Amino acid sequence: MEELIAAGVALKSERGPGIYDRFRDRLLFPIFDVQDRPVGFGGRTLDPGAREAKYINSSQGPVYNKSTILYNLNLAKEHIRSAGYALLVEGYMDVVGCVQAGIKNVVATSGTALTQEQVKLLKRYCNEIRLCFDADLAGQSASERGIDLALAAELEVKIVALSQGKDPDEAARMNLVKFKQEIEQALPIGEYAFKSVFKKVDVKTREGKKQAAKLLLAAIAKLPDPVERDFYIKRLSRDLDVEEKSLRESLPNPRMSNQISAPVATPQASRPSREQMLSERLIALLIKFGKEFWPQTTGLEPAMLTEPEAELYRQAHLQYTESQRVDFEELKRELNYEPTYNRLIDILGLQAEHEFAEFTAAEATKEFNQVNRELKLNYLKRQLKLLSDAISQAERAQQPGELEELSLRYREVADQLAQLQR
Repeated sequence: MEELIAAGVALKSERGPGIYDRFRDRLLFPIFDVQDRPVGFGGRTLDPGAREAKYINSSQGPVYNKSTILYNLNLAKEHIRSAGYALLVEGYMDVVGCVQAGIKNVVATSGTALTQEQVKLLKRYCNEIRLCFDADLAGQSASERGIDLALAAELEVKIVALSQGKDPDEAARMNLVKFKQEIEQALPIGEYAFKSVFKKVDVKTREGKKQAAKLLLAAIAKLPDPVERDFYIKRLSRDLDVEEKSLRESLPNPRMSNQISAPVATPQASRPSREQMLSERLIALLIKFGKEFWPQTTGLEPAMLTEPEAELYRQAHLQYTESQRVDFEELKRELNYEPTYNRLIDILGLQAEHEFAEFTAAEATKEFNQVNRELKLNYLKRQLKLLSDAISQAERAQQPGELEELSLRYREVADQLAQLQR
């Protein structure tokens, strides 16, 4: 019985003695390590109306450590060697869909950010990865963190830009020929950054140029090759009609941008942004009062927080969806590959003890609701600004199809904002 619990396939019953199947009523995906040894399971609910998490994994333990496992690598490694690159997707069904379509050099991160250990695994079999999931190169996302690690390990990174379907599984079923073409025509990271930023930002305005320069310089700084960085700075100067010297002076330090470890969370001489303060406060509240507040995080996405708090929140939320609880000490052990997050948990834990020690339950609830609401409001306002810029650009470019899609999205976000402001 204890072995089943330790293996992550059973849980202790809260209603009395005994255990119950962790994966009951779920489609099981066996997970193997690179030596072809079974180490865990992923489970997808079969009930579309189920209230619990759609996917859960085996819990962390002596055998299964999700930061060191890439789903399907045991079967894909020789195909990766043969193809010269690994196709990196997000979920189990993405792998299944690709393999059924004859694409066998595919592995999945299983919904987590790409880790340093996973990058080292991939390095054994190839020098190039092609990402086939949302890649926010200059933003604050889990995919950005994985890209940084891959670049620091001197892997070539390319992005597969899907034109159909919401994920690789759906894209392969909709039009396999086109999907394979998009994989073969994957864009180098610099090209993808330019394409995505210029699509979202109106560079004909002064503010648009500033925003595009900031986003693209952040992406360019991550490129390990100085010749490649020089090429893209020259291109950015030409495309924005901005002096090359000014762009070079604004370029973040490439060595700092490509470090494996993120900067240590220490007090800054400059004042942190309001979003950062809110992000830190949210995590601190969840550390102190998590049992009460985790059920209330519905709709609060990692993208609404600043980094590194966003990735810490994402990992904690994954633990919550899998087990309906969050143990930050356990999370520290899971994230031992990245000391930044461990330090952040310690710092925000101390902040929580200092600031919230005298809070009543009502005061804590009021504080959490205010922080939660403001993070959502600020995020939706930023989304409206980006969509407004994209709509202006689509109007000037006379792209009616794109304009209609952007306008619909703008109305949806505006409605969400209006409801939240009531």
